[in-house]
Amino acid sequence: MGNITNSDMNQDLKKNSIIRLFNVSKRYNGKFALKDINLDIEQGEFIFISGPSGAGKSTLLKVLYLAERVSEGQILIDGMNLARISSSRLPLLRRRFGMVFQDFKLIPNRTVYENVALVLEAAGEKPDYTRKKVMQVLRMTDMDKKIKAFPPALSGGEQQRVAVARALVGEPAIILADEPTGSLDAKSAQAVLDFYHGIS
Repeated sequence: MGNITNSDMNQDLKKNSIIRLFNVSKRYNGKFALKDINLDIEQGEFIFISGPSGAGKSTLLKVLYLAERVSEGQILIDGMNLARISSSRLPLLRRRFGMVFQDFKLIPNRTVYENVALVLEAAGEKPDYTRKKVMQVLRMTDMDKKIKAFPPALSGGEQQRVAVARALVGEPAIILADEPTGSLDAKSAQAVLDFYHGIS
């Protein structure tokens, strides 16, 4: 397994960071996936992490939203130390994130509208607000004309846009995207990157 090391992310420490990593390492069966990472990201920054398969990119995202715990080091998200987050507060932390997964994780038997609305329904938002907000983000992602479509009927680029809309609808402080252009052609990939950059 390859690994991301501190030298891969040689950034000066910044003030008012929304994400801070201090000497973060993650091991699986004694092998490093992440090793001694120090990273500061300010609000509004657009960060693109590249590297070969197995380099630790997905692992880095997983430790940020606590799908995995670090082996060493500390992570602060908007001032909260992840090592001190109780399981009862974990859902509140994750609401700060909009997550776009590598395989999109759209529910195949729910429409585009329903996939996006689920985020707000789970948060207990009122139906009127949910409808308004869902349509807003679907217009932003140019998917408002396909609200009744099901994910299997969509192209890869369209599914990516629905996943982005779902990530945005809860107005998160941080958006994490795992290989957001991996399944797209060059034109669609550039359009998605332009969109991410535009909302950062």
